[in-house]
Amino acid sequence: MSSTRAVRYRKLALAAKVKADADLLLMLADECDRCEERRAEGEGEMSELDPTPELPDSIPIREVRFPTQIKDALFAAGLKTVGQVRTISDEALLALPVFGAASVTHLRHTLGSVVDRRS
Repeated sequence: MSSTRAVRYRKLALAAKVKADADLLLMLADECDRCEERRAEGEGEMSELDPTPELPDSIPIREVRFPTQIKDALFAAGLKTVGQVRTISDEALLALPVFGAASVTHLRHTLGSVVDRRS
């Protein structure tokens, strides 16, 4: 194959790649527009629940409104439900990174604990 032909094929391949990339960008832009429209209409958003002692133990913590730092620490510790958060000891919570006494107090005040719920 001549070098002129090879250069031509490379240019055609590059043009096809650029077109495919452009098509993908247009598709993503359309999806972003649809997401913006749904968000403006209040669709597609997961509403978080306020943390209260009345929440069932089976509620996933991802569905509860906690400060991001607390939620991230709970996820990192492998805690997935409100019930698990209620039953873990204060000492275990304090051992979590970036988790201090204020975070434990906030959790116990908002969610309660197993002891609080029995009384």
